[in-house]
Amino acid sequence: MNKNILLACRDAVIGYDNTVAVNGVSFELERGDYLCIVGENGSGKSTLLKGILGLIPMRGGSVDFADGLRRTDIGYLPQQTQAQRDFPATVREVVLSGCLNGSKGPFYSRADRSLANKNMEKLSITNIANRSYRELSGGQQQRVLLARALCAAKELLLLDEPVTGLDPVVTAEFYRLIKKLNRDSGIAVIMVSHDIECAVENANKILHLGSRGVEFFGTTEDYLKSDAGRRVLRGGGEAMFELIAEMLSYSFMRRALIAGLLVALCSALLGVTLVLKRYSMIGDGLSHVGFGAACVAMALNVAPLKISVPVVVVAAFLLMRINDNAKIKGDAAIALISSTAIAVGVIAASLTTGLNTDVSGYMFGSVLLMGKNDIIACAAISAAVLVLYVIFYNRIFAVTFDETFAAATGTKTGLYNTLIALLTAVTVVVGMRIMGALLISSLIIFPALTSMRVCKSFRAVTAVSAAVSCVCFFAGLVISYAFNTPAGASVVAANAVCLIVFAAAGAIKNRISAKKFK
Repeated sequence: MNKNILLACRDAVIGYDNTVAVNGVSFELERGDYLCIVGENGSGKSTLLKGILGLIPMRGGSVDFADGLRRTDIGYLPQQTQAQRDFPATVREVVLSGCLNGSKGPFYSRADRSLANKNMEKLSITNIANRSYRELSGGQQQRVLLARALCAAKELLLLDEPVTGLDPVVTAEFYRLIKKLNRDSGIAVIMVSHDIECAVENANKILHLGSRGVEFFGTTEDYLKSDAGRRVLRGGGEAMFELIAEMLSYSFMRRALIAGLLVALCSALLGVTLVLKRYSMIGDGLSHVGFGAACVAMALNVAPLKISVPVVVVAAFLLMRINDNAKIKGDAAIALISSTAIAVGVIAASLTTGLNTDVSGYMFGSVLLMGKNDIIACAAISAAVLVLYVIFYNRIFAVTFDETFAAATGTKTGLYNTLIALLTAVTVVVGMRIMGALLISSLIIFPALTSMRVCKSFRAVTAVSAAVSCVCFFAGLVISYAFNTPAGASVVAANAVCLIVFAAAGAIKNRISAKKFK
């Protein structure tokens, strides 16, 4: 075998029980290569890694290594389980376990500890060496596991979907870290990834697996010219459907979509009334209060929703009362409360956890934070908003159009204003986990303003606002997945584009109408 060849896979056949997952796969890895294995779900990407490591016996073919390279000398970062995430161990203990392949006695040697310290320093986790692994953010945990893998690796590092469960910001940072290790340390990398765009950007070689085996193996430049590369990277309708199907194959993306659509629907319905009553920035103020409360909750090691919901509800009532005080106008009241809440949150975070991934998720939004409880909460909120809108539609219209006249007819305007504030508060708390405290107000403001560009009735504005909000959220989530951009910002961008389109359509419609009356 060529001395520059680190690993050669020849017609590998690997499977479980009676199922063949990898069939006839062949490729070569040279020293210093960065190879990304991509392909559709179920094509055998992870199985191939396990076959290379000898964790699954091969049914045919062979895997040959360069002289001096053993399977036990390969660093491996597998997909993390929930049990591992909650495991009670220090960072140092986890990293040291990567030295077992070179340990000759029952205890770690001085050289083992030196190697562990070196790799922790390389990945900037020395300052958390004595912290509990289960207390770390997802990005920090992956750095710890990578440091462990480096302790075992001599020339080769195998990574199995290393960015799964990480938000876009941390994902981009982790990709940069892997590329730096490959470039500066000369360590060869084989990484399984579903993100073909990032694979093309970072790797020098691509192995594309399909249902029938290898669809492509070669350099990244050749991959871009190949049928397989053009098929998955082209911008056609077929590729878009494939992208959406791939996105929805992940449970966390399905949860984010369901919860996000429900929050978008609630925000749009409430937003019509808030915008028309000139209360649109209340949502922004309440989101800041929610962020501050979430930071305090994390500092106290309490579930954020347990503190955020009651605090934001109280803030909503407080804003309503302050708005009635002529000494403090509405915009000043919102600025007063929101800025104070942000300050409290930042101080609480800086004194405890710091501005880590979890805190950033609440500030800028993260689709990965959505769980089953969030979906249940969103479903309950959506049901409440829809039922209340149907039952009290006429009164909501009256209070929104002319609160004074509605009060004169005997309508309890204070009750309906309080109800709207309450629903807005709860919606904002749940929604800021998707959009972030800085962007959640966009779900309230944009759809209402967009629909009012073309709609002439309150009923039409409400219906179109709900539809626009849901469509823009879905489009933003797809954009976020396709281009690895923050979900919240992508949704806002989609809403902004939609507003521009509707504004242009409204202007054209008005010109046509004006010409008819001339």
